Parts: sequence; C-alpha cells; structure tokens
Amino acid sequence: MSKLEKWNEKPYSDVIEAFNNGKKRVCIIRPTGSGKSYIAYEVAKNFHKVLVLAPNNYILQQNEEIIGSNGIEYISYPLLNSIYKSPENHLKGYDLIITDEFHRLGAKQWGKAYANLLIDNPKAYVLGLTATETRYLDDNRDMARELFGLDRIVNKLTLSEAWEQHILKAPTYVIGSLDFDKELEELEKLTKETILEHDLSDIKVDWSRSGGISGIFKKYLRPDLKRLIVFNDRVKNYSKMKEDLTRWLHEAGFMNFSIYEADVSVKDVDSVIRAFNKDKSDNLKILVSVNMLNEGIHAEGCEGVIMFRSTCSKNIFQQQIGRCMCANPESKKPIVIDLVDNLYREDYIWDFTSGLQQPISEEENDKNDDYVLEIDDLLIRYKNLLERYEEILSIYSINLEKFKKLGRMVTPKDGKSLYKLVLYHIKKGNQEVIKIAESYGYVPRK
Repeated sequence: MSKLEKWNEKPYSDVIEAFNNGKKRVCIIRPTGSGKSYIAYEVAKNFHKVLVLAPNNYILQQNEEIIGSNGIEYISYPLLNSIYKSPENHLKGYDLIITDEFHRLGAKQWGKAYANLLIDNPKAYVLGLTATETRYLDDNRDMARELFGLDRIVNKLTLSEAWEQHILKAPTYVIGSLDFDKELEELEKLTKETILEHDLSDIKVDWSRSGGISGIFKKYLRPDLKRLIVFNDRVKNYSKMKEDLTRWLHEAGFMNFSIYEADVSVKDVDSVIRAFNKDKSDNLKILVSVNMLNEGIHAEGCEGVIMFRSTCSKNIFQQQIGRCMCANPESKKPIVIDLVDNLYREDYIWDFTSGLQQPISEEENDKNDDYVLEIDDLLIRYKNLLERYEEILSIYSINLEKFKKLGRMVTPKDGKSLYKLVLYHIKKGNQEVIKIAESYGYVPRK
C-alpha cells in the first residue's frame, strides 16, 4: 500500500520516469516535513538491494521506521568514511543508493568515501534527497549540480512554494531581541541631545510596558501549546538560557512544563529525543537543542520553535524553522519566535519571504491564514530609529569632511546643510567640530 500523499505522487513519478529514461543518478529537493522519506520508500520498493546513507544514526533510524529493513541497509556518512579508509574494504552489489541530506557529501572525506562507493557500484541507481542543496558557508557550492548535474534535479519545491500550495502550514514568524534592553541603552548614549532622543524615550517606555520577551511569549504562544523546540548555540550558555526561558514562560502564564536537553556531545541524546517524543502529558514539553536537530529530524508534534541561536548559514536557518512544520492539514499553525534576528542577518530575505516581507496587521491576519511575518511594532520603530540615526551619522561624517577641507569658518554661502550642522554642533558643545572651528580662528562665545 502506498504511503504517498497526493503532493508527493508527482515527485515519485518524476524519479521513476527519469530512471526509466536512463538517468541513473537523480535528486529531489523538497522542504523539511514535506515527506521526502515516503518518496524514498516508494522508490525503494522497485529495487532488490538498497543502501540508505545519511549524516547520522538518528536520521537513519527515522528513515528505517518509514522505509523498513527488508533488503535495505543503513549506513551513516561517518561510518562510510571509516569503511573506505582501508583500501581492502568495499561495499558492492547495491542496485539503489539513497543519499539523504546529500549536500553534506560536500565534506571532503565523506565525499571521497561516497565516490569510492559509486566506483564499487557502477550499475546502481542513485536517489538524492535534501531540503537545502547549497553549502552557503562553503563558497556557495551547489551540491545538486556537483553530484548529479542540473538536468538530474527531477523535482524541486521551495519552502515558500510549499506554503503557497498548502503542503506545509506556514508559520507565524515573530522577531524579538534578546539584547533589546542593551541595544536601547547604547542607542540612548548615541542619540542624547539629538532630534531622535524623544522618539527613543517613547520606545523605551513602550518596551517596558509590553513586558519584553515574556510579553512576546504571552502574546504569541497559545495556552494549549504542547511541544516546542528551543535552539541554543553553546553548552556554556545553557544554564543562563534555561533560567531566562523559565522566567519568561512563568511570566507568560506557563507554570507547568518539562524541559528536555538534547546536547550533541551527550552519548544518550537519542534517548532524550525519544523521551520527548513519547511524553504524552498535557503539560508543555520543551526540547532544548544544543548544536543539533538542524536537519533530518522531525520531532513529533512540534508546534513551535524559539531561536536563541544566531546563524549565518541559510541551511541551518531553514532547517531550524522546518522543525515545527509537517504535511498535516489537521495540524495547527506553527509559531517561530526568532530572538536573535536571524531573518535579517546577512542576506536572509530570500525566497523564504518572497513577496511576503511586509508586516501585516492583526485585522489582515484574521482574513488571511497564509504566511504571516509579524514583527513587533516596537522593533519596527527601533529599526527605523536606528536607520535614521545611521543616516544622520552619515550626513554628519560627510559634512565634517567638507568642513575640514574648507580651511575657514563656514558661512551661509557654503550651503545650508553644512552651515546649520556646524553651528548646531558648536552650540551642543561637540568638541570635534569646535576644535576645527577654533583652528580657523573661531572664538566661542562665553
């Protein structure tokens, strides 16, 4: 009996058609949670001896639960590398090789071992699976092109397309800031006695009234929420993060919850994830991920993600938000709370937010259950204020250079902008401007 949902029937038929037309190595690129493993299951049924490769044992275990073990072997990329370190070792006789998260084969040693595997199995068909084919932190290498060729990408679906086609439920994406208080203090020093001082004061008052991070939690985390994944970057930050998270959740009204720590350096991490998945209590369950769960793992029933981890990798970013998405029409709308501003880090406004970048009002949100990018009004005002400050700073720097090169005190004939700026900063006691003016013979009024 087929395990395919209707949206995966075409990618499956595309793979089989390509194989029948003599394309022995093909790949499909589809987002996390859309059911790539089920496509692999259907494809594997057409072969006798199948080898499934993946970055780690946990992903392999998940694949085995779906694909099964009848005539199928499972090997991680690290184990494959270990096997082929010895010239005497060979893996032969496979008629289908499935490479899950194939972009990881861009790693030098893993890629070399994989190349040896293909030499040992020249007649094998190959099916590659990934949600993110580009290695952005490795000179933007396109692993679909390198391993398969552009004409071998038989089916591709982007995350935004999956949302538009209602294959995956689009999340409510909320941007917050862990360091907002510090950022406000720093900007307050910079904008003191400027035209921006009053606006910044208003933002500080409103931020205090909003309740800060706990206010964001209270506003966006549903009271009936059952499962969350929290991404944290380092073990050394865990205690502080857990303390803050606990306080904010309590202040938001979540009094009873369980926290499971999944640390990649801990040997029994698989048992921690299994315990999280098996916990059927009515309380909120939180899985704190330390340097893992970025790809290939779909925590059961996860309804939301909170990001404490900043990243410059688009792959990690997409894999993280994918943890709370599943192709289930009965599932509730997932929530992503980004406390480190990952969406606007580097050049993250990619097809993820294509055509959907503008914040929308709650009234519009009620009318449209599609993708919602919600940015707290305070943060919008802060970002606008910061842009205005940077603009003012840029104008100041340009005019300061003009004043230095002028060689004399300014007059209205030198331009209103330069003239007013110099007099304004002299009046405000800006020593940098006053020293230049004094070198031109200007004598401040007593």
